[in-house]
Amino acid sequence: MWSYTGCCCCGHVPAGPAWCWPQSMAQYPHWCSFVPKEISADKTTPTAQATIGGAENAFLSLEYLKDAGGPPPSVKVTITDPSGTGEWNITTIPDGFQTKVDFASAAPGATVKLVVAGCTAQLKWFERVY
Repeated sequence: MWSYTGCCCCGHVPAGPAWCWPQSMAQYPHWCSFVPKEISADKTTPTAQATIGGAENAFLSLEYLKDAGGPPPSVKVTITDPSGTGEWNITTIPDGFQTKVDFASAAPGATVKLVVAGCTAQLKWFERVY
């Protein structure tokens, strides 16, 4: 497992010291790591679930590809936390590899669930840890 270590002064995007020095370092004088996480689902295992960790919201990205000659394709992402449940669905999937970058965020402790039919999908995010 790899991680990215950088200055924690620049929001959810990892940044190096050049972005942080000197003004931001006075406010955020520390370093942290961004650990990549992912879950995947396909015709063999159509459901995957994980709990978001880290120190702040994770920004979710999705990659998906419909199966050739399979059933009608669909991808559903459900995010559940103490404030409620949110869903993102797609049932019209074009041919070829598709991506949806930073389409939703999830707070630490939230559960993300990925459900697919007729396609393969990967839900990816970074967890910020100190």
